[in-house]
Amino acid sequence: MPQSEYEMLLMEKNRHKMQFDTEICKDATFEDISIKKVKWYLKEREKERNVSQKIKISVKRLLINLKCLQDNKPTNAEILFFGKNPQRFMANARLRVIKFKGNDIINPTLDSATCEGTIPEMIELSEDFIRKNIRLLSTRREESFRREDKFEYPIKAVREAVINALIHRNYFETGDVRVFIFDNRIEIINPGSFPKGGTPKRPKHKPVNEILCQLVYDIGLIEKYGSGIRMMKLLSKEWGNKEPYYDLDPIESKIIFESQ
Repeated sequence: MPQSEYEMLLMEKNRHKMQFDTEICKDATFEDISIKKVKWYLKEREKERNVSQKIKISVKRLLINLKCLQDNKPTNAEILFFGKNPQRFMANARLRVIKFKGNDIINPTLDSATCEGTIPEMIELSEDFIRKNIRLLSTRREESFRREDKFEYPIKAVREAVINALIHRNYFETGDVRVFIFDNRIEIINPGSFPKGGTPKRPKHKPVNEILCQLVYDIGLIEKYGSGIRMMKLLSKEWGNKEPYYDLDPIESKIIFESQ
């Protein structure tokens, strides 16, 4: 039993060092898992990682091997990746996307959506919203009279930032992931600070949620551990945009993509 307020604070601090995705999801049971989503994962993993989707073990044993099931109880990672309704257990595990008029958060909202479901589902929903709410630029190619259309941002780089926000965020915090689209920039904000010991200029592979990272890697949504920041910078440069940059504080991390 803690003897002082200091000890209570210390216990809480140590708790936050635990990995959220490995903890058992309170009140969830195996009935809250979608077998259809597990089969989809196996299909995607086979396509991306050449691991046969035909398994000779039970789904429960598979999930145990994936470190998603402990003592026959789903972990937070399992609910976030295979759950029928993850937000039933984690109200903050959602992604809000908002398109503002102009370049300030106090300006009117032109469009908004709340993306819910599993992490792959939220990624897909947010990408659809972003594509709908950014400009399609049209330019003439020098070598011909043909026009070339492309989005004002490299979609692959923005999607990488959204994925990073969802899998590296601090789920112990009550806030949700947000994507703000302005006329001149996109801001992607997630609860939690940048990994200790790393910086945007010198990123280090230190995942906050290792199991979520592995599952996302398995289905090809990320390619190499620790390469996301470099990849986003390279894609932006090749696209003709400035490199994305970060605005960091202890509560949340923000990455900003400027428009062309």
